[in-house]
Amino acid sequence: SSSSGAPVAEPRVSMQDGPPWLGVLVILTLLVILCSLLFYTFELYRLCPGWAPIRKFESEGNEDLRINQLLIHRHIASLAKQEPAEIPGPPGTRVSYGAVGLGLPEQAIPVAPWAKDEKAWHPKYGEVTVRHGFADTQYLRTHSGHWARDEPYYLQEATVTRRENEINDDVANKLQQRMV
Repeated sequence: SSSSGAPVAEPRVSMQDGPPWLGVLVILTLLVILCSLLFYTFELYRLCPGWAPIRKFESEGNEDLRINQLLIHRHIASLAKQEPAEIPGPPGTRVSYGAVGLGLPEQAIPVAPWAKDEKAWHPKYGEVTVRHGFADTQYLRTHSGHWARDEPYYLQEATVTRRENEINDDVANKLQQRMV
C-alpha cells in the first residue's frame, strides 16, 4: 500500500495450476470408465470371440471316464424310476433311514416289533404320523450298544463329570502336539 492512497495493482493469479494436457487426460479417463461401465452393464463382453464360460476344469478326462459317468447316470436314472420297495439290496433292508441312506440293515435300527405308524390329521399341523410304541423303541435304542446316543445326556446320567475350567489354567501348556 502506498501512502498516497492510490490503489496498487496486485499480481494476477492464474487458475491453471497443471499442464495443459491434464484436462484432456481427465476427460479420457472418464470416457474409459464410462465405456467400461456400459460394456459391463449391457454384457457386451459376451460378444467378444474368446469370451465364454469355463467348460473344462481340472482335466479333459478320457473315454473310459466318460463311459463310466454315463453308466452311473443311467443307473441313477433307473433307480429313480423304480418304486422305493424295488430298490435292490440285501434281504431285510430298509430303503432309507433319514440321512443314513440306502441299504441299512434292518437289524441295525432298533425298533420295537409291536411299534406301528399311523397317519392322522391334526387341526394345526395337518397330516401327522403317530408312532405307537415309540417309547419302547426309545428304550431299545437307549440300551443298544451300537445306536448313536446323546452323549452329554448319558454322561450326566452315569454321573461322569469333568474338572471345571479355571481362569489361568495351565492345562493347555501341558498338551503335546504331534505332526502327523
